[in-house]
Amino acid sequence: MISRLALGLCGIGVWFGLCINPAPPKPIVHVRLFQTGQQAIRPSQHHPALEYLADFPLIDQVPLSQAQQDSLYYLIAKAELFNYELMKSCPFEPIWAMEYGVDSSDSHWVLLSVSPCSKALFVEDSVHTWAVIDPQSPLEATIKQWGG
Repeated sequence: MISRLALGLCGIGVWFGLCINPAPPKPIVHVRLFQTGQQAIRPSQHHPALEYLADFPLIDQVPLSQAQQDSLYYLIAKAELFNYELMKSCPFEPIWAMEYGVDSSDSHWVLLSVSPCSKALFVEDSVHTWAVIDPQSPLEATIKQWGG
């Protein structure tokens, strides 16, 4: 007799206790989190030893476990945490930069400033997209908790 658990996990395609159509493997996400300088630096003044994102220097990389990377990827992928229609007039002073994606060919970047001026700047090649971070978002608290 086939157990309900086996049917629930494998659907109806069960043969000798093995799934014929197993669920696809969960994609492995990658997230790199950096502390940044809060002021943009003119390209002519970039230091050769530093990496820059939209002219903001990437200072220190924050080490993250795979579970932390998964959590941050989940948060940054939640579109409802970002308002692309609203703009805040306060100065953009990012303290974090994040590279995220599902595999090495899928890489996206975002700069994040924190409260009271929580904004995000999504950087894709030469296209920059601004968004206001929802004040109820756990993104800032999550990064601070992990040492960012």
